Amino acid sequence: FDYRVAAGYLSGKLGLPTVEIRCPGYHPFEINITRACTALGYTPENDFFRMADRAIATLNVNGMIMHQAACLLTCIKERGWLAP
Repeated sequence: FDYRVAAGYLSGKLGLPTVEIRCPGYHPFEINITRACTALGYTPENDFFRMADRAIATLNVNGMIMHQAACLLTCIKERGWLAP
């Protein structure tokens, strides 16, 4: 999972720009499910893109998507989290 890939995908789907956010204490993480797949035969039905598409479809049905995005961007700007 890569946050930049996710942000780019959501940006394209929603028609919204992405912004760089300062986060000095950020520590990346990774979840590796290889062992669950090989040892247990786990086959996930969803990935980030499918979950994002389903969430966007739900928000679009409720007419909330642009309002939510605008609120989030306002919060990010007010807190000074945008990179210079």
